[in-house]
Amino acid sequence: MLTTFSWLKRAFDNRDNRGLALAVYAQLLRNWQAGQLTIFYRNKQVTLGEGTLQANLVLYNPWLSLWTMAMKGAIGFAQAYEKKWLDSPNVTQFLLLARQNESAWRTEMGQATALYRRWLNWYHQKRDNTANGGSRKNIAAHYDLGNDFYKLWLDETLSYSAALFSHPDEPLVVAQKRKVARLIEQLNLHAGQTLLEIGCGWGELMQQALDKGVKVTALTLSSEQQRLVQERLYSAIESKNAQVLLQDYRHHQGHYDAIVSVEMFEAVGEKWWHVYFEQVHLLLKEGGYFAMQSISISPHLFENYRRHPDFIQRYIFPGGMLPTPEKLLSPCSISRFDDGQPHGFWS
Repeated sequence: MLTTFSWLKRAFDNRDNRGLALAVYAQLLRNWQAGQLTIFYRNKQVTLGEGTLQANLVLYNPWLSLWTMAMKGAIGFAQAYEKKWLDSPNVTQFLLLARQNESAWRTEMGQATALYRRWLNWYHQKRDNTANGGSRKNIAAHYDLGNDFYKLWLDETLSYSAALFSHPDEPLVVAQKRKVARLIEQLNLHAGQTLLEIGCGWGELMQQALDKGVKVTALTLSSEQQRLVQERLYSAIESKNAQVLLQDYRHHQGHYDAIVSVEMFEAVGEKWWHVYFEQVHLLLKEGGYFAMQSISISPHLFENYRRHPDFIQRYIFPGGMLPTPEKLLSPCSISRFDDGQPHGFWS
């Protein structure tokens, strides 16, 4: 039976724990508008909002969940989910609706306490992407989970970045191959030329470049990625047409006709952005081309994001930092190229 708000008022009066828990959640999310959210606790429920899109949230330990979210904001919600204090039968649908109702969450429980924010910022800074091991440790925490893990959910090329679709129903593997082909085309490469890939993933871009007769050097900080790429491109590596190095980009030396980097910049860290582009400049031959694909963040979100590390930075990509398009272009100084031409591409 659908719980009404008058019923929730009685829950307060009768000290009904289940009804009281739902009442607190209903009060906190009273501004929920886009779509319907139904919250369940044992044999009772309450529905918020209107619309055809629906999502369910099941509470198992509402008070600990609330306390954790009050202390830690969005990260607290993730921790409550991890500890099975709450759940949803369709997490994707719930998160989509929650994103549309972000103000309803953020107003009451989306902000962590000042003490936790300070700790989180300290912890994020502690995992700095230093050249003497910090980056290696951060990359290993994510990419060295094991190649078999990534094979479970990536496409057959093992491309771990945004694809380029021609239509919504196109197979992911086709869209990924198109994305890589476009990047290589932008680099204006010819057979016999040299390419440096900073952050090579599992080797799809290397393979396509090799198919065009280009000699490829790739850098990674993941021993698991290096191992798989060496297996995948064994013949090319044996013939000296390719090499994959377990090396920080700041330690690499050489000169290349082109340099490419696909969704690696997010792991550089804001402190090192200028160093990254200075190194690209040093490694690129005069008149060479540089192509980069990067995830960016909206400018109006950036300052808060910079001060308050989020769930992704805490648990998924330690040391990571998304740029805005303006922040991305600012340190590039592409005008430094001798002919004054913008020999750079950003996807």
